Amino acid sequence: MKKLFVLLILPFLSCTAPKSLTAKPHSFPNPFNTKSQPINYQTKKTYLLAGVSVSNEFPAARLNDFHQEEDSVFVATISPENIPINPSPWFAFKIWSENKQDIYLKLSYTNNHKHRYHPKLSKDGESWTAMDTTLLRFNPDSTQ
Repeated sequence: MKKLFVLLILPFLSCTAPKSLTAKPHSFPNPFNTKSQPINYQTKKTYLLAGVSVSNEFPAARLNDFHQEEDSVFVATISPENIPINPSPWFAFKIWSENKQDIYLKLSYTNNHKHRYHPKLSKDGESWTAMDTTLLRFNPDSTQ
């Protein structure tokens, strides 16, 4: 059984720093303390639909729901722990199947968040590569 791990990792830039750096204060326009907001816990579980398994049962995973939309189309729903939050939803889950098959995976974000970074893939959970962007389709008018 082959497992495929999906994880969103923020891109890091490497560059040579100037000789002197000065920190500049930043005033956030509308700061909001989310400590009093309810937390939207995810249910840790492994989903099995039409031979496709998906799991969020590992540290740092984020996957709030998974369902089958059509024969080979599946939807992974991502919700933030609480709101308001910056528009950078993150997700991490494992996906695999017993038999080799092609599927379409939609990432659906709640609370009008949108996809911001390209996913990275791993077959072993240690070595990560950016997903081929020719395989990605974005719907700019929705949260998928």
